[in-house]
Amino acid sequence: MRKISVFNAYRFYELEPERHVQSWFLVLFLAYSALMMGLSGKDLQTRIMLQITEWLLNPSLVLPKIDPIFYVYMSLYPLVLLVGFILAVSYSATMVGNVFNKEKKSALPQVLRKIFPLTVFACISGGIHLLSILLLEIPYYFFMSAFYFVPLKLVLERQSLSSAMEQSWRLTKGYKLQIFTSVIAVTFLLRFITQFLIGMLASSAWAGSLLMGFFFAFRTLASGRLNGIIYLSQLSIRSTDYKLDDL
Repeated sequence: MRKISVFNAYRFYELEPERHVQSWFLVLFLAYSALMMGLSGKDLQTRIMLQITEWLLNPSLVLPKIDPIFYVYMSLYPLVLLVGFILAVSYSATMVGNVFNKEKKSALPQVLRKIFPLTVFACISGGIHLLSILLLEIPYYFFMSAFYFVPLKLVLERQSLSSAMEQSWRLTKGYKLQIFTSVIAVTFLLRFITQFLIGMLASSAWAGSLLMGFFFAFRTLASGRLNGIIYLSQLSIRSTDYKLDDL
């Protein structure tokens, strides 16, 4: 994989058609902000980790009563994450399509046609994510590094899930660590910035929810752009309209 600037992923707004990127950002921002407001401005994963940590430190601790509405939002949380995943894949597929076909159109319809295998892959990834929480999510990121190109293989090459996973494993051979560090550099940094700003600026659940919504949308589309950048770099695709040497 050629040397690339992973922080170019932050420039997610540089993709045509721009109106689709703007609408995707708005949908993610509103959906996640509304979800966080229902959770009193606290990220669900953070709340679960805090509860688990407290219980591990003090097993005799009486667990607090959970408001039934919490379960409603907990069931909506994976749905919002799935929407984010689908739009991130749409971003990277649109980006690759612009290079391959010189067509400035959204790949969202293509992605929706592969919604079932993408959802299955998202569920597998989500399960590994949950199991990895107490290990700082490191196993999850290694899993995603090995199967980083599965969504694009499913959408662009119309492969089966098993074939896409096999092809991704081969395509990432020798580059898994580089992909791992690239993904960490983007996602971890954005999460750190989010938590820092919430601690510094968010004086209410409302303000914290809006900040988390903004950075969730930012992180999701930046992850989609990073996926497209690495995929294009890995395949050594060159275009006069889209110079990978500048990425």
